[in-house]
Amino acid sequence: MKNLTLQQSALLELIKLGIGTSDGSFDFSRLSPRDWDMVMNESKEQSMNVLCFDATKNISVKIPDDTYNVWFLSCAKVMSQNIKILKAQSELTNLLNDNNIPYVILKGASSATFYPDFDKRAFGDIDFIVDSDFLNKTDKLLIENGYKKLERMDTIHYTYYHKTIKVELHFKISGVPDGKSGEILNSCLCNITDNASVVVKPYRFNRPDNSFHGIVILLHILHHILSKGIGLRQICDWACFVQKTHQDDFWIKSLIPTIKAAGLLKFLYIVTDMSVRYFGVNKPSWLIDIPEELSGEFIDEIFRLGNFGRKDKSGSSGLMFTKDSEKQTLSRKIKALINALNKTNHYCYPVLDKAPWLYPFIMLWRMIRYLFLMLLGKRQSLIAASKYADEKSKLISKFELYKDMEE
Repeated sequence: MKNLTLQQSALLELIKLGIGTSDGSFDFSRLSPRDWDMVMNESKEQSMNVLCFDATKNISVKIPDDTYNVWFLSCAKVMSQNIKILKAQSELTNLLNDNNIPYVILKGASSATFYPDFDKRAFGDIDFIVDSDFLNKTDKLLIENGYKKLERMDTIHYTYYHKTIKVELHFKISGVPDGKSGEILNSCLCNITDNASVVVKPYRFNRPDNSFHGIVILLHILHHILSKGIGLRQICDWACFVQKTHQDDFWIKSLIPTIKAAGLLKFLYIVTDMSVRYFGVNKPSWLIDIPEELSGEFIDEIFRLGNFGRKDKSGSSGLMFTKDSEKQTLSRKIKALINALNKTNHYCYPVLDKAPWLYPFIMLWRMIRYLFLMLLGKRQSLIAASKYADEKSKLISKFELYKDMEE
């Protein structure tokens, strides 16, 4: 298995303790006060601080007081936010139920139901999807009940704010690719609100059935690894899901056949192999052998960027990477850089909505500004961004995305 740093190994061991997959062999006495600070900071960067902090109660080694206090306060903030999010989710689901709108909660709380302790998973936005026939009714209902809708529409969801909580009403599932693979997945996922599982405790809501949930979170991982980066929390979601369900019939009967038809079976195997190697999950009978170095490269990428690229403070690491091609030529890298700026122009400069003629001037300004910040060391150099694009491309090519569809 890959040679992880001591701090990375300690963090993964705390995660295993938190999800009940540890064999108890890790020696925490090797960690210095500085090591503990690094473990704490990494747990925050990966949005795993609550689960990891809670797991420290199961070790005999005393954490330095200063680190313990800072860690505790950071977890208290997360738990407080979790309560607000789950309260807002309950208000939302009550509204949907009262108006007979079929829905399921995506990711978030649905993923948390597979954890040994629901409350130890950190929550973010509230993502949900409704039956397509109810999309307009739901949009109108939310607005009538005080949800503030953002004018700009994403390609897969509408965005609202309920007080301070971000709510996303999906009409598509994130991560579904274009082409034949996307057609296969969309054909399957169009029935996601059918046969929903009703969660009663600790909060009442509808989640997708197990097979649909597996597809959703796998596509979510793929979507973010192809963009700004994925974190340990999303892999932990998959690990907990696999640990709890890998012996169930739906894997062989529906989930794996669908993923295979969509050309993503090797990716499923790689993420599951990571769950076995680094999260202590029991190896499923259906899992094929995956080279150790491949899972090692993947975990490297996760530790490098943090949850959704949080460690990339400049936000520039992936600017020259294009997910549409394995060959990262110079022209493709430059095109990817321009496209990355294009995607954010309207968000950064709302004046473009009223004065689109300013677009070329703003593009020029942003490119000049980027070069200036690069010289100041506040943005990644284009050489470094180009090198990262090459490295990430090599990793992605090993996933063999959509290749088995061509056989």
